[in-house]
Amino acid sequence: DALSECTVAGRDGSVIIDRCLTEAALPTADAARLFRLESHAVSRGRRACVSGAPVLSRSECAWLVDAAEAHASAAGGWSTTRHAHAPTTDLEVHAIRAVLRWFNAACATRLFPLATAAFPELGLRASSVRVSDAFVVRYDADGGQSFLPPHADNAHLSLTLALNPRSDFDGGGTRFEATGLVLSPEAGHVVCFPGSLRHAGHPITRGRRYIIA
Repeated sequence: DALSECTVAGRDGSVIIDRCLTEAALPTADAARLFRLESHAVSRGRRACVSGAPVLSRSECAWLVDAAEAHASAAGGWSTTRHAHAPTTDLEVHAIRAVLRWFNAACATRLFPLATAAFPELGLRASSVRVSDAFVVRYDADGGQSFLPPHADNAHLSLTLALNPRSDFDGGGTRFEATGLVLSPEAGHVVCFPGSLRHAGHPITRGRRYIIA
């Protein structure tokens, strides 16, 4: 099933990708039950959802971080100028071919069903959801970008996928401006919220934090 642990992967992530490509898309109702979605009030009448069960396996998360770092090393580093209003230290998902293959499959089978289950009031079908921007972000407390200022996204829904264990860093998480609530789940979990909600990358004070946004 979607939560099964994949323990062996080539340097190109072939086993992880092949497993993801052969998964069947979860019905929306099953996604809500399987990932145990938790709702949190983050503004008047508005909410964010976080998965109570991991959506990505530990192996997927570790491979994604390794693939991003390997690509950055080969490409001359991480980008810091793509987003004018809230620039992140990031890499575009589509720039890493293997990660893009995995991401497209994960969106269709897990992430889109989760997003539509989290916000049924939007009337979206998982099969009709599209991604406008997807990127791997690195926060670094040791001389790198350690936080992201408050901003809103130009999207109906925004998702944050945690990629590394919380023991790797102190602080961090998605902070919602209206209430000050910080959601910082463990690796493999997802935070989902309306893109128009103002939010920030809460500062980390030790280590590195990796996400896909």
